[in-house]
Amino acid sequence: MPAQGASQPMESLLKQEVACSEQLLECLQRERGALAQHDLDALEQITRTKLEHSEQLERLEQERRHQLAMLGFDQDGEGLRQYCKTLPNYTQLFQLWQQVISNIEACQADNLTNGGIL
Repeated sequence: MPAQGASQPMESLLKQEVACSEQLLECLQRERGALAQHDLDALEQITRTKLEHSEQLERLEQERRHQLAMLGFDQDGEGLRQYCKTLPNYTQLFQLWQQVISNIEACQADNLTNGGIL
C-alpha cells in the first residue's frame, strides 16, 4: 500500500492533465470561432497552441502511465482507479481523473466538429 505522501505526485499530474485538457478545449473552441470567421491568421496561431497543448497532454499521460507502472499498477484507467483506492484521498483523485476523461471526450467531439467545418 502506498504511503500517504505517494498521492501527491499523482495528484499533481492529474491536476496538470485537467488544466492542460481545459486549455486544449479552449483552443478548439477558439478554433471553431476562427473557422467561422475565416480568420487564417488566428487559425495559424491557434493551431500552434493546440499542438503545444496536445504534446504536453501526451507527455503528462506518459508520466502518469510511468508512475503507475513503477507502483506496480496497470497503466490504464482501471489501474489508476485501483491505485487511487489505496489512498486516503481516493475520491478527490478519482474525481480529477474523471474530469480528465470528460475534458478529453469534449476535445475529441470539438475536434470532429471543427474538422467537419473545415
